[in-house]
Amino acid sequence: MARADSAFLFREDLRWAADKESKPFYTFPAWWRRFIFQVLTPREFTVYHYYLSVLNTAGVAFPVDAQILADLCLVDSDAVSKARKKLVKLGFLLVPSDAEVRDFSMAARPVVQRPCVQYTIRELLREQIDGELFPVGNKLHSEHAKASASVVQAGIKHMLGDAYRHYKNAAAIGDEEHDDRLRRVLAQLLDEDLESRKTALEAAKKVRTHKLNMEDMAAASPGLKRAFGLSVVQLPNRRDGQNKPKRPRT
Repeated sequence: MARADSAFLFREDLRWAADKESKPFYTFPAWWRRFIFQVLTPREFTVYHYYLSVLNTAGVAFPVDAQILADLCLVDSDAVSKARKKLVKLGFLLVPSDAEVRDFSMAARPVVQRPCVQYTIRELLREQIDGELFPVGNKLHSEHAKASASVVQAGIKHMLGDAYRHYKNAAAIGDEEHDDRLRRVLAQLLDEDLESRKTALEAAKKVRTHKLNMEDMAAASPGLKRAFGLSVVQLPNRRDGQNKPKRPRT
């Protein structure tokens, strides 16, 4: 809390403070309030926040549906699965593919991952929100919307980083194609960011592989070598007496 904001505390003795003993806390982008309450139903929003509350440090959660139903006091067995499918479709959650489930030997219980902000916004831009993050077909121009504009712009700026200047330039062009251009520019910037993340991760994996100590891996099984991305070469069997070191002459 900023020092100026602390002046608005009317019950200092009941001030909210981070409690290290009761972690983890989950965070939620405040600037998403421009669209999230309109693109999600109350039930979908509740299920989404339930998943956020049980994420591990890697951003992955795997509670069974029965547990969620019990904790949320729901009786419809399809309520959670329907909400999860919608959250995945809109980019709020990720689910592993069949191949990923096999690779990690996951159980039959549903597994979800919280993706980065860039991915979620990019997916929502397809049909749900415009370039200013307003819900499509419901662009509010009220005093309340203006009051949150600085928060939204701060969120977009943090999300885009150095590329924010391109978004700002597109927003400054006030012609008939403004809305469509801004959406296309934002989508392109997010596509480039996500691609750079993927490229950087692949490059980092190659670096780690090349740094492996080959002598330590010499005795590893072929399966383990393949897991590390190393080629498996079948060495020829030595014959008796072949390639033995020669004794020095006396």
